[in-house]
Amino acid sequence: MSIPEPILIVYSELPKAIATSDLRQARVDEFLASRSLQPKSRKAYQADLQIFMDWCDLAWVDVSRRKVTQFKTFGNVTKLLKSNKVE
Repeated sequence: MSIPEPILIVYSELPKAIATSDLRQARVDEFLASRSLQPKSRKAYQADLQIFMDWCDLAWVDVSRRKVTQFKTFGNVTKLLKSNKVE
């Protein structure tokens, strides 16, 4: 007598990953709204903070002074590399 092959029955698919909203952007929006900034200044702040958020995926409460210093160094190196770019 042989053992029959098991039959797998899938009752449901695995739950899809829930898209979590990035609360950091909400905090940036709150920060920008709380300031009396000119449109160009607001745009510059938003751009700089977006670069930081792309570079560092930590929540704001986990960002240390050291992390900010590392980012500033990263920015300076990036600017230096761009200025030395051969075209």
